[in-house]
Amino acid sequence: MTVYRRGKGKTFYMNFTVNGQRVCKSTGATSKRSAHAIEAAERQKVLKQSKLTPQEQRSQIRLLDAIDQVYEARYKYGKDSQRSYRRAINLAAIIGNIPLSEITESKISHITKSLELRGSLPATINRYLAALKTILRHHKQPVDCIKLRKEPRGRIRTLGREEELKVLTLLRSEQGDRRY
Repeated sequence: MTVYRRGKGKTFYMNFTVNGQRVCKSTGATSKRSAHAIEAAERQKVLKQSKLTPQEQRSQIRLLDAIDQVYEARYKYGKDSQRSYRRAINLAAIIGNIPLSEITESKISHITKSLELRGSLPATINRYLAALKTILRHHKQPVDCIKLRKEPRGRIRTLGREEELKVLTLLRSEQGDRRY
């Protein structure tokens, strides 16, 4: 029996096996007819999933689910874990919660254009793209289309007023020492 009630409850449950994969869960339905329809739909879904290769199954994962999996595997104990996680969540806000297989060059250019419109610098854009690259690599998806931007070599440091005065006094004192 694939659709049944447990005890005196009103909700129907389903229990079936497809290609060695067992499904046993609630249908959420209170009528037997709708429970059978839900069970048939779930059976088709499981049958379709079982025909996919492992890479195709990974490519069907939605972006937010992939982010959570990567967070648990990589980001959770890292030094910059919260920032990386927030960047990844912001990526999902920009392009939506799409399957990983739909992340193409056009989606990546949409990400970079969105970040540029926000006023993000190339380094910030690179951090977002690196987060996306990490997610795709973790799920063994192609990352060839992600090209990082060129960043300036180093930071430009400016002196504060106090430091400026120290430098000027030091230079003036050295000039006085060099005079004959």
